[in-house]
Amino acid sequence: MMTFDEYQVWAGSRSKYEDIGLPCEVFTALGLNEESGEVAGKIKKYYRDHLDREMVKNHVCLELGDVLWYLSETARHWGLKLSDVVNSNFDKINSRHARGVIHGSGDNR
Repeated sequence: MMTFDEYQVWAGSRSKYEDIGLPCEVFTALGLNEESGEVAGKIKKYYRDHLDREMVKNHVCLELGDVLWYLSETARHWGLKLSDVVNSNFDKINSRHARGVIHGSGDNR
């Protein structure tokens, strides 16, 4: 079982986009958006076309893996460890829960 940071090092060792003419953090952020859309598309088609849930679940799993890779790479190019992103989100959600502001809008609630 890998830790988040081990995964991030592994993901970075598989990157092949450094010389494409875009800053890496732009390329990975665009990829993150694209892959997130693919997850949404699989789920949309599940409901629209009444597809087999297990089949769609497998596709969603693969697409979420792509989301994770781009998330990891985006964090890396911003100098963030994936474990710090996870822990920061953990703290933020716990704080919102404790203050009763899970249901709301805005970044600083």
